[in-house]
Amino acid sequence: MASVNMSAVWDRTTEFLRDSGARLAPLVLLLIVAPLALGGVLTAIGNGMAPGSRQGVQALTIGLSFVSMWGQLAIAAMVTGLAPSSQRAGALGLARLPKMIGASLLLGAAILLLLAPVLVALLRSGTDLAMLGSGDPALVQLAMRAIPPAYVWFMVLWSLAALGVILWASVRLSLLLPVVAAENLLLGAFRRSFAITRGLALKIFGVFVLLAVVSNIAQLAAKAVFGTVFALLGGGTDPLSLGSLVTTLLVATISAAFVMLSAAFLSNLYLAARGGAATDTLAG
Repeated sequence: MASVNMSAVWDRTTEFLRDSGARLAPLVLLLIVAPLALGGVLTAIGNGMAPGSRQGVQALTIGLSFVSMWGQLAIAAMVTGLAPSSQRAGALGLARLPKMIGASLLLGAAILLLLAPVLVALLRSGTDLAMLGSGDPALVQLAMRAIPPAYVWFMVLWSLAALGVILWASVRLSLLLPVVAAENLLLGAFRRSFAITRGLALKIFGVFVLLAVVSNIAQLAAKAVFGTVFALLGGGTDPLSLGSLVTTLLVATISAAFVMLSAAFLSNLYLAARGGAATDTLAG
């Protein structure tokens, strides 16, 4: 395994973003900013809907996340040198998208399986699941209080253990997207990501924490400042008011910047971790 200098990876990432800004702009705007902004509007609208309609909105939001995934695959294609132009990167990202969606669904299924004992404990405890999922804080609190202490302790301890496993797996599978983009793998992408992140887990985890903290602070600041200003100017909290739409667009733009940065960084980390050696299925 090649030795990886994170500072050098950051330098290559910033150099790529600086030199490729014009080529990246259409991809980022159409495939990352737009779906994030639309998803934010749909989520705000869905919060005031009936449960059935809200599920439909959530399904649309998931579909928009796949568009964002397409954009990240396109960025990875550009970073790894598979696609010099935004058009070629978009086409290659779209070609790799089904495998990336498949990998994401497998991850989701694994997480559900890992958390299944918690659901089983809830069912065996006789908890009123309708009350628990009602969204009413008073009803949820009442349902939680009715759970026997033994079941509560089991669910808490299991959830904490599951969280640890999920965090560890997230770090070791952090290069899944650039692997899928560059090597056109599905099941093999899991093994490949585990292999090339060996010895890098703590470094990658530190980067994740840094990006998460800075990204959340930036988004919260944008919501607090611009949301408050536009609410005072008019429109209130209506998700379709001009002020709310502008605030959602600004937050989506900030979020998209961090998504772009993350995709570029992880793709450069992938190149560094594999030691620059050609992969078996690099040709796209």
